[in-house]
Amino acid sequence: MTCLKNIGHLKLRLDGDDRLIDYNLAPLNCRRVSRISLMPYIGNTAIENIMAGPPERVVPEIRHMPAPFPDILRKHLTALRSALHLYCGDPSTSPPVDFNLEEIRHDLSGTDISGYITYDIAASEYPECDRCRHDSGRRQGVPRRRLLKL
Repeated sequence: MTCLKNIGHLKLRLDGDDRLIDYNLAPLNCRRVSRISLMPYIGNTAIENIMAGPPERVVPEIRHMPAPFPDILRKHLTALRSALHLYCGDPSTSPPVDFNLEEIRHDLSGTDISGYITYDIAASEYPECDRCRHDSGRRQGVPRRRLLKL
């Protein structure tokens, strides 16, 4: 069974100039995604650059990576863009995926954003996920039905 419904918890930190300092995407039903990060490619990048254009423009190296890295990094970028879309408050467009805000905290050193992200994706968008044989229905003995209710 493929992971066409992915749910994860996203935390990100922006500095005072709205540049990405760090993020963590902890999937609730896929162990593969959490081992990979975009930070080496987009750390200290301004929000407007993260939001601009296709993934290959934001992370040019993605074109030369072996599977499954490009698909997983695209998911991470989609999650970040959804949270940043909510943070920026752009009413003219809709976010790439659902992001349910948990908290935004702001202090003199920057901003922390956290929430739950839901990918309801088509397998054709993420071929590596379609080929994955990981049983996402259970994790640590929790039935899939309980994972999908937040």
